[in-house]
Amino acid sequence: MRKIGLFGGSFNPPHKGHLHLAEILHDSLALDEVRLIPAKIPPHKSDRDYAPAENRLEMCRLMAEAHDWLTADDFELTQKQISYTYYTAKHFAKTCPEDRLYLLAGGDMLASFTEWYRWKDILQMVTLACIAREEGEYQKLLPYAENLRQTGEIILVNAESFAVSSTKIRDMLRKNQNCSCYLSQNIVKYIKEKNLYTGSGAGLYQVKDKIAFLENRLTPKRFRHSCNVARVARQLAQIYGGDLEKAYFAGLVHDICKEIPFEEQYQQMMQSGYPPDQAELHSKKLWHGIAGAYFIRTEFGIEDEDILNAVRYHTVGRAGMSLLEEIIYMADMISEERDYKGVDKMRRLAQKDLKMAMLEALRDALVSVMKKNGFLSRNTVEAYHYYLLQAQETKDHKSIEDRKS
Repeated sequence: MRKIGLFGGSFNPPHKGHLHLAEILHDSLALDEVRLIPAKIPPHKSDRDYAPAENRLEMCRLMAEAHDWLTADDFELTQKQISYTYYTAKHFAKTCPEDRLYLLAGGDMLASFTEWYRWKDILQMVTLACIAREEGEYQKLLPYAENLRQTGEIILVNAESFAVSSTKIRDMLRKNQNCSCYLSQNIVKYIKEKNLYTGSGAGLYQVKDKIAFLENRLTPKRFRHSCNVARVARQLAQIYGGDLEKAYFAGLVHDICKEIPFEEQYQQMMQSGYPPDQAELHSKKLWHGIAGAYFIRTEFGIEDEDILNAVRYHTVGRAGMSLLEEIIYMADMISEERDYKGVDKMRRLAQKDLKMAMLEALRDALVSVMKKNGFLSRNTVEAYHYYLLQAQETKDHKSIEDRKS
């Protein structure tokens, strides 16, 4: 019986941090083989963000060249369905019935593993092997591991961190900076030969492609709303000093999963790594925000946490929202086609004082839910308290300044 590690990821590009993780688990678990399994990214990806599938696969092969225990596998790249881990585990359990399979993952995945699609079935097919890389992370993860051991076998490995960001690497490559500390020389050479990550696409987020994709995916009414939110988001970003391109893109895709079947929304939400609170779990109309964040990360290759959070929280808000999150939340509230009572007042307030607009919008949202005897999202309640406290602190500060003068 062979011991095989399954290591999935975007590998965009595969770097020394990936190799570090694979080596630690290979040595710690005495694995016979580790398979690098690049995730599928569809044709409407951003050329500047994601290298094509065949290039990412080839770079994985290049990384594996110097290690006889490391191989690249194209399974997920050949699939038409969303690459849920369940399907990958099922495939290898079927094709390697005599072998013992280990699913390799960073420790940060362990805390949210029970939200993955068919996670119990996954644990019947593989041993989950997670690595704790940050100081104190091992102890924090132990309770999650113990809980999961009631269903399957969990292995926790403690190791030193190898700090590296794929986003940073791609940015360095675009600026023609030396990446040899993060990438092996054969991969650097390959990237240059294939002219990858040069930013030659039309704009960072390939907006024209995304608009065409949304027009085919959404009903005319929802598509019009998405375009309106994008335009308002860009206007608010200009007023408050935000990133115009990022705001427009986030506004454009915020409802990308609004009209897919609830079953698909639920599956993507539970696979996303963004745990829903109880209100979100019981309110289907809130699922699309979490599903949308998961979709644009896995299907468009968006790794910018600010954009992902803006999409995830645009339905409920949260305490301590970033400027972009506030912009998308408000743009959704005041987009051109909105005609609820008081919308004109909300539009004026949003252009004058974004924080006060957030407070008013959150208050209205809570009142509306309570009138319908609905579930109150913990995120919305905490957001309301956060902005209420900010407003009070601003008022108190102003009173002190007035007394001084």
